[in-house]
Amino acid sequence: WTPLHAASQCGFTDLARLLLEAGADIACVDNEGQLPIDKAEEDDMRQLLSTWMRRKAVNIEQVRTAEERSISDECMRVVRSKSKVLDIVTVDGATILHCAAAKGLPECISMLSKAGVDMEPTR
Repeated sequence: WTPLHAASQCGFTDLARLLLEAGADIACVDNEGQLPIDKAEEDDMRQLLSTWMRRKAVNIEQVRTAEERSISDECMRVVRSKSKVLDIVTVDGATILHCAAAKGLPECISMLSKAGVDMEPTR
């Protein structure tokens, strides 16, 4: 959830434009995997965000799946490292196992389990 997500949802088109002109990331997904345009309810907001997305050549599918790809890559790195203990990877103390579970990525959890990684890491 970024200021651009908030402005988009609230319909503050002028504020969204100001944020974009100041460098706000039009392709930033929130914790629900939504882009600012997904939050927009007003036609003028959707039009503004669509224009900026075209201008920035945003590939929506690639943006939406970037986090899952990053988690999968980190799971593979852990497996290759042969580590059985997971490092904390987020500021709130979550491990890659927490991230995979939160995003519903069973292939990552299976990969970590088969590698013998501790399935009960503490935060």
